[in-house]
Amino acid sequence: MKLRKDLMLMMEINRRNFIKSFLYGLSFSLIPFDLKASNINKNLLISCYTDNNNNNYVCIFDLNGNIKFNIRLSFRGHSFAYNKFNNHLIVFGRRPSFLTSVVNLNNGNKILDINSIKNRHFYGHGCFSHCYNYLITTENDFKNHNGIISIRDVNNNYKLIKEFNSYGKGPHEILLLNNKNIIVVANGGIKTHPKTARKKLNIHNMESNISFIDFDNGKLLEQYKLKDQYQSIRHITVSKNNDVYFSTQYQSKINDSKKIVGVVRSNKIELFDIENKFLEKFKNYSGSVKFDEVNNLLVVSHPRGNRLSFWDAKKKVFIKTIKFSDVCGIAVNQNKIFVSNGYGDLRKYYFYQKNFFTEYFQRKINLKWDNHMEII
Repeated sequence: MKLRKDLMLMMEINRRNFIKSFLYGLSFSLIPFDLKASNINKNLLISCYTDNNNNNYVCIFDLNGNIKFNIRLSFRGHSFAYNKFNNHLIVFGRRPSFLTSVVNLNNGNKILDINSIKNRHFYGHGCFSHCYNYLITTENDFKNHNGIISIRDVNNNYKLIKEFNSYGKGPHEILLLNNKNIIVVANGGIKTHPKTARKKLNIHNMESNISFIDFDNGKLLEQYKLKDQYQSIRHITVSKNNDVYFSTQYQSKINDSKKIVGVVRSNKIELFDIENKFLEKFKNYSGSVKFDEVNNLLVVSHPRGNRLSFWDAKKKVFIKTIKFSDVCGIAVNQNKIFVSNGYGDLRKYYFYQKNFFTEYFQRKINLKWDNHMEII
């Protein structure tokens, strides 16, 4: 009799465990969710992740960290562009990627994959024109070792209609200035070729810059460079008044700590001030940069240094740093700063009555958040 009771108990435990596992797995599958453009109110986060089986997904979740929707990808995702008029989400692959996916958020279906043309690959970033009729991407012409900006027609199945020079090598993050038909692009300055994957081929003579380009004709309007040739400018963010903040990845083998956060403002490029005792914690590397308009605050992630840094954007000075292992993705919603890492962690930082607060969300133990995060 006792043996029978034990068997019944074991069966009940196994049944419960099965149900728990099923429900847990269901939360990471494609869940029906009303994401019609009319219902999106700028309160959703987007990031890519890789699960424990090395499957790649793009994921949409709310501001409390609850996953609402995810879609399987055939590549490792990097960053995004969202079209509010047709509710399309563009998912860019991590460089060097030959594919970019278009997802319809009305139903969660992938509409198509955009293939790069011959002798080109994508650089992981892009944006829409102000009218949302054109998709703008950074690409590598690896045959001629040139940075390329490509323009695709949204209303013609994302057909490539024109391209022009990025005026540098290794164009990475690309944005439009507010209320102007001017592209701003961070040219990292590094030559690569898909045959050698992500190997850097020209460190000895690399040259990075931030270029301002006329969207209509591809003409170079302005260009800014840092004095140190080993400063590779990769990521940028634009304020409402069109200050362009940037962060760099230092490429020299010299162990000296370098300033890696700055701004293009009033027709000049400047690096922010910081004491060396803090600077050395960042390991000469940044992963993402975002601007908080409410608090005039710049936020930068440093995954190699396991740090998040905060800067006074107006005074161009360092404020504070916080430890956060493998931190990279940043998204800003008004005065709330959402940050993710490669261990499945998500945090929210915010200021209230001049005090700084942190909110921790439950770790997603079976996934690794990727490099970038956005708000839609």
